[in-house]
Amino acid sequence: ATFEDVKLMWEHVGKDVKVKPAKMVNSITVKKAEVKLTKPVIKTAAKKGKASVKWAKVENADKYVVYRAVKKNGKYTKKTTTARTSYADKTVKKGKTYYYKVKAYNTDTKTYSKFSAVKAVKIK
Repeated sequence: ATFEDVKLMWEHVGKDVKVKPAKMVNSITVKKAEVKLTKPVIKTAAKKGKASVKWAKVENADKYVVYRAVKKNGKYTKKTTTARTSYADKTVKKGKTYYYKVKAYNTDTKTYSKFSAVKAVKIK
């Protein structure tokens, strides 16, 4: 039966029909589309003993990974992965300077953007 035949039968019989799915004869593989993510542009600020990191939403990104270091060219450690476009770091110490960078992530394609430019913030 064609799709149109089944559609007509369904309309005439109503909701009392139990439909069994047809056996799949041919299958196709659907490849996920390549996704290009632009790197985030971040801003930092010191607020009430916290470091605030904010960025604009990156198209096709659904997560962001925030990294921090105590030296600009030092070792960066992952602080968090978030769906938000901001992060408040409460683990900072007064008088210290911290460096942040962020990359965007698409969970469907498991694609990362390049890192944002590094931004510093001195905690007051």
